Amino acid sequence: MFQVHELFSPWTAIEPPPLYVGANRPRMLRMAAHQASGVMFTDMPVAYAPSLVAQVRAGLAEAGRSSGAFRISNWFVWNVQETWAAAFELARRQLGFRLYYIRDVARPLGMTEAEAQELERRQPEMIRAAVEGREPWLPAESLTERLIRQLTLSGGLEDLDDCIERLDGQARGMGLERVP
Repeated sequence: MFQVHELFSPWTAIEPPPLYVGANRPRMLRMAAHQASGVMFTDMPVAYAPSLVAQVRAGLAEAGRSSGAFRISNWFVWNVQETWAAAFELARRQLGFRLYYIRDVARPLGMTEAEAQELERRQPEMIRAAVEGREPWLPAESLTERLIRQLTLSGGLEDLDDCIERLDGQARGMGLERVP
């Protein structure tokens, strides 16, 4: 962090706001554990997120910090539409945006290395298609559905309670409690 000497400012006596770091990779997780008030993962499936929580807790211990006040969250797509079909259609068109860390999460999602490599290779064209309003390339239907179910909270209005339960389950799976 930076230090300034002999600064005249009314803000010098004010408690700084919490600093939350967006991180999914080891070096940023370690830095967040050492310097931040909390960390926000992005699109991490419940099958993979506990390993990130463990890395953060190890970083906190290394820094001599308590995990009690440190906040951990997983920014996750919330995609509830009128129907499951509408939610699935939107999620499949925007799937490329969920694939930034596909190589990291492939094994816990039951994917092969070849599937992960192809998704990683095709991600830019998938995003381009979504931005341009074109139909994106997609993997096999079964893999597309698995990715949508693991990387988003998608469903119809009738699935809203299930989405909330999945969110609570995700928190429990990471060893965390949901903060209202």
